[in-house]
Amino acid sequence: MNTVSDGVWQWLGGCEAAGDLFFGFARAAPGDTLLLPLSCGSDTELKRFIDGSSERRSVFSLTRIAPAGDAPGDETNLAALAEAEALARWIRARRAAGALPELPPGCRAFDVYPLDAGSGVFRADGESRARYTFSFCVEYVKDKEA
Repeated sequence: MNTVSDGVWQWLGGCEAAGDLFFGFARAAPGDTLLLPLSCGSDTELKRFIDGSSERRSVFSLTRIAPAGDAPGDETNLAALAEAEALARWIRARRAAGALPELPPGCRAFDVYPLDAGSGVFRADGESRARYTFSFCVEYVKDKEA
């Protein structure tokens, strides 16, 4: 593995709730999940140590594509939201178990968590699909040489 994004991609590959997982784009079919790095190679340095290593944060978004309902009393949207929430629960459960993403040599994850802000539901007019999006962070230590 060469990048933090690659490590996160492989880690999410073990999540059944993700369905068909895409990186950077998706065919927008119900049941698909899109992983998008929001840091895009410019993660945030949280702390620099005297030895040159640093604590860093990379931010990603996950978008779950699901059917959308627009009829009164239609529970389709509730079911779709539950699918998106299952992704966030999986991330929290992996965190609690200490099962964090494996990162490239010289980088070690020490935390991963969904963000409360930056979530939402997006639906284009005339489409029967909804996009449920939330962001999450991976915090890690990067060695000086990495």
